[in-house]
Amino acid sequence: MPSRGNSKVVVLVTSAFGGIGGIETFNRALIGALDQLAARHNWSVEVFSLLDRGDLAAAKQYVRSQNVKVRGFAGSRVQFVFSAIRAGWDADIAIVGHVNLAPLTLIMNGSFKCSIAHGIEVWKTLPWLKRLGVSRINRILSVSAYTQRQMMLHNSLAEDRFCIFPNTLDPSAASQCCKLDRTALGLPTGPMLLSVTRLASTESYKNIRSVIESLPVVLTHVPDSFYVIVGDGALRKTYEALARGMGLGDKVFLPGAISDELLPSYYESCDLFVLPSTKEGFGVVFLEAMYYGKACIGARAGGTPEVIRDGATGMLVNPSELATQLPEVILRLLKDPALRKTLGTNGRTHLGENFSFSSFRDRLEEVLCSPEHRITMSAHAHQS
Repeated sequence: MPSRGNSKVVVLVTSAFGGIGGIETFNRALIGALDQLAARHNWSVEVFSLLDRGDLAAAKQYVRSQNVKVRGFAGSRVQFVFSAIRAGWDADIAIVGHVNLAPLTLIMNGSFKCSIAHGIEVWKTLPWLKRLGVSRINRILSVSAYTQRQMMLHNSLAEDRFCIFPNTLDPSAASQCCKLDRTALGLPTGPMLLSVTRLASTESYKNIRSVIESLPVVLTHVPDSFYVIVGDGALRKTYEALARGMGLGDKVFLPGAISDELLPSYYESCDLFVLPSTKEGFGVVFLEAMYYGKACIGARAGGTPEVIRDGATGMLVNPSELATQLPEVILRLLKDPALRKTLGTNGRTHLGENFSFSSFRDRLEEVLCSPEHRITMSAHAHQS
């Protein structure tokens, strides 16, 4: 039987360095955590990323151990699949980073297998091939209890297949900061609302429109306030047109996609973070806002209530009452700087106590070194 000291770990992810979003942040943290655990346990780790480019220079920020190799396939599914099959054949541990990759477990050996459940991709009945792949998974790591419940409900899965595995921040984000003030960012003075999100046409559930439509009420009471929406996608032009049509062209700013180096400047510049999304599996952007001590407004839906503690680290609004509750809550917080500061301070504490990178790494170590894992490895070795 392979000992814990020479285990081979294979990790399959969709992307980690070529996009923005919670899944990419999770995957970067996963790679960083495995890098530290590989050094601690002398594991050999191979990470295959389907969509990232082959050179992956960005991975050097996360990988310091000689035992960890990261390879991108630039979207080549055939090469990705064949490489995953070869590497997975003699792996002791396989981590499948997205349910779309679950069918690959059907052509792997008897290794201990984990998969990650992020959000809406598992809030439904999965196609039969993905369900079959999931049936080969030993442990499903769900980023929130809500995502776990939805995946169980729609796919007839037992609770003991799961463990709650919350997201964390990008472990290298702090070292990438290039902080600029509002003048350098081209933003005015006054209270600033901020959203950070993809603006793809499929993601209208983020409810950015509702925030824009709240502004006339907000501006009646706080006339120098304004709203910044960081992100890009097809809906960017839609929201620009909406703002102009409402006479808010000088109150709504859409700078597009922002680099990781520049993003902290927007968080630091804002007074309030707002994202009333109704379908967040977790909502890592709330953690980012908490890191900078910002009060958050989210929706009482999906995994968001597991991240924002209503009345303690931010405020939650009911999805069915956004038109009335959202402007009320925004105004309450804009008019009460002391409350904003308290919520922001509490949020930073909440982040450190529950969602730190060290907690993320230790949870991963506990899963991969659990007695169940060792039993599975023993059976695998017996078959070899």
